[in-house]
Amino acid sequence: MVFQFYSRAVLLSIISSIHHIPVLDKATWRVLKNNGIARTITRRGCRAGSAKQRPISTVTGNGKYSPDFCCKNNLFQAEYDFKSPFNSSITPSWNMQIQQIQQIVPSWEIRLSGQHARNVFNLIYIQPERQQPSTCSSDRFAVPKFLLTNICSLVKTKNRVRAVVALEADLNNNDIDACIVSETHLKPDIPDSVVNVPSYDIYRRDRNWLGNDMRNKGGIAIDTRNNLKVTNVYRAKLYELLCLKLRLPSEHNMLVCGLYHPPKFNYKECDLMDHVIEILDNELEQDPHITIVLGGDLNELNLSRLETMSGLKSLVDFPTRGESCLDNYLTNREDLFNKCHPIQMLMKTDHKGVIMPAGSKLKPIRQKVQIRDVREHRKRNFYIALNSEDWDDVFTSTDVSCAVNTLENKIIDLMDNHMPLRTVSMSSRDPSWMSPLLKSMLRDKARISNFSKDRLNTINERICEVISENRRERPKRVGSRDWWNHVDATSQ
Repeated sequence: MVFQFYSRAVLLSIISSIHHIPVLDKATWRVLKNNGIARTITRRGCRAGSAKQRPISTVTGNGKYSPDFCCKNNLFQAEYDFKSPFNSSITPSWNMQIQQIQQIVPSWEIRLSGQHARNVFNLIYIQPERQQPSTCSSDRFAVPKFLLTNICSLVKTKNRVRAVVALEADLNNNDIDACIVSETHLKPDIPDSVVNVPSYDIYRRDRNWLGNDMRNKGGIAIDTRNNLKVTNVYRAKLYELLCLKLRLPSEHNMLVCGLYHPPKFNYKECDLMDHVIEILDNELEQDPHITIVLGGDLNELNLSRLETMSGLKSLVDFPTRGESCLDNYLTNREDLFNKCHPIQMLMKTDHKGVIMPAGSKLKPIRQKVQIRDVREHRKRNFYIALNSEDWDDVFTSTDVSCAVNTLENKIIDLMDNHMPLRTVSMSSRDPSWMSPLLKSMLRDKARISNFSKDRLNTINERICEVISENRRERPKRVGSRDWWNHVDATSQ
């Protein structure tokens, strides 16, 4: 069997030598199309679409065999197939070419067909490109918002306010997800319920929790919101170091470490750094993409050496106590956080608090609340309905239980009609003056058409009245004598 191959230039010269190509009639074209020889007849300029698309056969490889290589080694008479078995029913001359090809490309299985031989030299060689690692915003994910403070005792009371109450106000006002507290001054006999902040979970590492260090003061604690899932807790035996492993809502892992390095310590600084590096290396070995946040009152710890050994970067560049920068954050993903800024803590302390905002904030905690609209006009309508209601079936009933049930059902029906029960969703990011009633009124306002100006003006006036009342009542509730008496009784 003899094969004859034509180059592209020869085929183009044959086409150009034909001056007149006869036009076939529709019947002939239809016969060719039905037998799979010709494609569907289309007019020139017809729009492309899914009906016009067809698969294109290609030859793929590892990018090593360029056209020059194929031409030099006489590979253009074979078609390579990774799945087809070897065909032995070929001529001896082809056997010699197969042996040459197998020496060059031993891992490829070769299929040879005289009728469908393919000239690889006519293919255009494309240099394979390696996909670069993505640096777009998809690498960013939501992280907690941190607060770092040295509170100088969580059990103290200043100006008739407990430290835990002041810390709760700071956490709520700044919408903090996780707080690292240095110098808690706690002892193992103090339960968590005394120093726990509502809606937060506290994790402690007291100075003498194992009885190894009997000195007073010191200690480290981390408060985390209830929506953060803590998968592991580690407390160092020789150092005031507390580590929490979090599982974020985005399924990413985060290691939060709280460290207190006192001015006077009974260990070597290099040993502390080696212990921290060992913990970080173990976590990075398990999950190379874990986010690490280390914070606390580090005092005179050699941060430059710690950064060099751990690969972390400090984020605080302002003084936190007097003219010294004692409190600091270190992380391996500074791109996930915004610039840190100081705040003045409500509790009296000589340290400033440090907030590390999140680049992409976690979703707020939402809870559904059911309320009744008990405004004055609703109450008036309810009183009028009570006076006009027929109560004869209650008075004439001979069974006490039936009479009580009838009375309750009538009152509940009237309340539902004139003081309806509404369900609203309250968020942890709502301002302090936002009440469930106000949120319900804002939802009603959103349903009113912009063309109903009278209804909009009326509800706007009511909304403004409720906002003003909430803003006036809040200081009265917080600063009243009864409130302070309750605080004093609770703190005893």
